[in-house]
Amino acid sequence: MTQQSVPSWSQLVAYAKTIHGQTLRTIAGRSEFRVEVDADIVVITPVSTQKPRRTVSNVSEVVLARFAETGSWNTSDYSHITRNSSYLLALIRAFSNRSNTSSL
Repeated sequence: MTQQSVPSWSQLVAYAKTIHGQTLRTIAGRSEFRVEVDADIVVITPVSTQKPRRTVSNVSEVVLARFAETGSWNTSDYSHITRNSSYLLALIRAFSNRSNTSSL
């Protein structure tokens, strides 16, 4: 993924609104989670726990900036920033896949 294709937080929230209520898999494929949006907060609900996790812009923007710098899909590279890194990376991947297929 090139730096230009890394979404901003507002783009990621807008995309999350289009998949509101859908279930995604983490990058490693070990966990599933549901995506919902409440204003500009993406709410991640792991299927395994059914406990919602709110992702706020200030923390998520740090993950997006780090991803733009490194391009790393390894959740361990972001785990010191947020415990939601695996879900955010999966959302970035889904955004990227949607963007790539819509431009064909």
